Amino acid sequence: MKKCKRGLNFLGELLDILDENYQVIGQETRENVHEKELLHAAFQCWFIKIFDGKPYILFQKRNSRVNYPNLLDTTAAGHLSAGEGPEQGAREIEEELGITIPFEDLSSLGKIRDTLPWRTDKIDNELCHLYAYQYDSPLQSLTLQASEVEGIVCISMEDFSKVIESEGKLDFEVIVYDGQAVESKILNLSMFDFVPHQLAYYQYNLEKLMAIVEV
Repeated sequence: MKKCKRGLNFLGELLDILDENYQVIGQETRENVHEKELLHAAFQCWFIKIFDGKPYILFQKRNSRVNYPNLLDTTAAGHLSAGEGPEQGAREIEEELGITIPFEDLSSLGKIRDTLPWRTDKIDNELCHLYAYQYDSPLQSLTLQASEVEGIVCISMEDFSKVIESEGKLDFEVIVYDGQAVESKILNLSMFDFVPHQLAYYQYNLEKLMAIVEV
């Protein structure tokens, strides 16, 4: 069975449908899941990294040819196919970032409900299984999946907190990896530059990441 990925259109892909107690009550195709706004599960993993003694979050910059084009999102993520748990979902790290990390090396951040706009008139209704990994290798060790990932943008936790709290755009010094080279840049950012998860989703993840980071 093909794996379900954000931005790809596998019409025959089956996903588990969850009830309000997060129990599996059936399966539907990926297309019908989004058309009917059914609750389903996703795996999401945040990478954090220390630069000059400060903790940074690694955001994936989405490719211009997929859903939520050119926006910043979770480091690696994807839907869970029918019958899968987070252990299988962790394959997204290897597929999108080109590195293999044992599942037991990931830190669980818990689960959270989230909704995102889907196309123009639907929502993507997800139960997110959240994980984190403190990445200590060079950014150049990542091999980005060109069909989905345009680059990695590293934003300090302190600055991302300011992004969340601000109502407008602010300038931030970030570290950017385009799959070839690493450089520092000044980016003018607001929450509109990020995939439109609910604000509570970003607040929850930032709080959890700040609690586990080792400087």
